[in-house]
Amino acid sequence: MLRIDHPLILPLVPQSVRDPILLLWRLDARLAELAHAGREPALRLIRLRWWADRLGALADGPPAEPLLQEAHEQLLGRMAPADLAGLAEAWFDYAESEGSNDAPGKSLFSLTSRLLLPTEPTGSPDAAALWFHVSGLLGQPDGADWAGAARRALQVKVAGWPRPLAALAGLARAIALRHGVRSPGREQLLLLRVGLIGR
Repeated sequence: MLRIDHPLILPLVPQSVRDPILLLWRLDARLAELAHAGREPALRLIRLRWWADRLGALADGPPAEPLLQEAHEQLLGRMAPADLAGLAEAWFDYAESEGSNDAPGKSLFSLTSRLLLPTEPTGSPDAAALWFHVSGLLGQPDGADWAGAARRALQVKVAGWPRPLAALAGLARAIALRHGVRSPGREQLLLLRVGLIGR
């Protein structure tokens, strides 16, 4: 996965919001794990519904689950419980559709952007969707449809997102255009460029 704690991307995240953002991404990783866990689709949906309900009720008090306790302490003052529940709902929709939508990527980028620049508009949802799609393809050892990802990448613009997210989207676009071939040197130069100018 292409994550915000990448060593060349994390320094772009201001120290004042770094801990809440890392927590948000840990929460997303937990939801992703639940969306893919086990062999019974119905159990995945039940677990994701439980998380959506608990996140939606964060204002009622700290829950017993440690990750939810951290969300109560670090995220509740920065965004509404319904916003956090929306991330779990996005993963629920993803699991219900058997992985045929990009809703979690769009939701995570939107929430992260709000923590980074609360008063600024977000960038294109297509860039968030491409990041999510490419992240998934990188987890597939064989049979990944890089041709389709490359076609999507040609239409994506990363400008408009805060720099850490623009860097992630730009990295995903570059990987897609190279059909999944990684080039550490080129990727480092790309991340440095996006970190400096935001695109």
